[in-house]
Amino acid sequence: MHDHPILNEAESGYLLHGVPWPGRSFEVATSFHTPEGLAAVRDGTGAYHLDLNGMPRYDARYLETCGFYEGIAAVRDERGWFHISPDGSPVHDRRFRWSGNFQGDLCVVQDSKGFFHLTRQGLDAYSDRYRYAGDFRYGVAVVYGADGAFHIRTDGSPLNVASYVHAEPYHKGWAVVADDAGFFHVDRAGNPLLPSARFRSAEPFYNGVSLCRTDKGGLIRLRPNGNWNHVASDLRPVTSNEIARFLGERKRVGLFLRHSERHPITPLSPNWGNDVVLTERGSRRAFELGSALAAGGARFRFWSSPVKRCRQTCLAIAEGAGVQSDTFETHRYLGDPGIYIDGSGAHEEPMRANHHDFACRFFETGRAAGMRFFPEASMKLLAFLRQQMSSDGCTIFITHDLFAAALMSFLGLKAPEKGDWCDYLEGVCLADDGIRVTYRRFVDEGGTEQC
Repeated sequence: MHDHPILNEAESGYLLHGVPWPGRSFEVATSFHTPEGLAAVRDGTGAYHLDLNGMPRYDARYLETCGFYEGIAAVRDERGWFHISPDGSPVHDRRFRWSGNFQGDLCVVQDSKGFFHLTRQGLDAYSDRYRYAGDFRYGVAVVYGADGAFHIRTDGSPLNVASYVHAEPYHKGWAVVADDAGFFHVDRAGNPLLPSARFRSAEPFYNGVSLCRTDKGGLIRLRPNGNWNHVASDLRPVTSNEIARFLGERKRVGLFLRHSERHPITPLSPNWGNDVVLTERGSRRAFELGSALAAGGARFRFWSSPVKRCRQTCLAIAEGAGVQSDTFETHRYLGDPGIYIDGSGAHEEPMRANHHDFACRFFETGRAAGMRFFPEASMKLLAFLRQQMSSDGCTIFITHDLFAAALMSFLGLKAPEKGDWCDYLEGVCLADDGIRVTYRRFVDEGGTEQC
């Protein structure tokens, strides 16, 4: 709407296309609107519209003028607000207490009874009056009536039966609304995107993502398909030295880690590679990690995937930490099949074809063949980890690359991809200071080899 340059104040007056107008000055000057080629200005004679040659388009002067939208401008004289055409002729003879601009052939105006929409011919679009009415976008406008906020069509009929404490315009098929419990998104039928979720604040969907703030103050990135993940509060990774410090401060710590280095697995490996074990270097790295963590003098507890290489990793870490090698439990949330896999087997063929592409699409879309809904499974996994963390000391959970990468992605700690996937002994650190649990990415200083 603003393809022509703004009138800019300079020492010699105002500029039009970079050429100064000596002696010309305006109290108000807006940009030129297309296609009319007119700018709303005000000087000592009053408010009016100026053309690209610097000439007034008409003789009349007003108290206020707005720019042209859809070929009509709102202006105000002593009787109130009304509308004019580009040649200055009135569109109608009505006057209003206030006027917006035309959007979608309708304009919000206010009379003594309230807000409503006006047609291009100066007629009421419908008979109702509201406490507030917004512009029409995609054929829908927000209005506030006696019983709350809702959306209407251009003829004034309700878009759906829902009403809210707060409502915003639809954008890309979704509107941000709020009830007494908080903000959320609804489709044009009034159906919530996440029926049970409410937020402290929520944005419209920009570039396919809405930034929402939870009731605890955290941020999440919500997508129109209902998938979501956290925005990390701290992207700095932690290492065993910092974990030792946490333990020295008597924080509860949980480490959800991929197993240590293993022998190669190929798409043809039988039993999904579950029989593949650690390399000698993998056992040594796990032992060294246990030794480094034990520097904090903390107690340890271990959980493992039932798969042998994960149990081997637990045993090596425990040996390095100087604790009994049989003090760990296994759980199928951590592997075989793992919390994210629904057990149907539908994931097997696409995952064998391209493991990384399958996983990354799952993290992004939230759904994949044979997989549980990504955020629901992630929240269930986090609840399990927090529940099993010891009341003091360090609880270590050993899992597989898919699950460690998934949780890092869900928590916003890392966006795993084929070139930067999930290293051995990499994962998530949960630190509980008694008030809240914080999440950081954990990396092992022992190496950076990829799978």
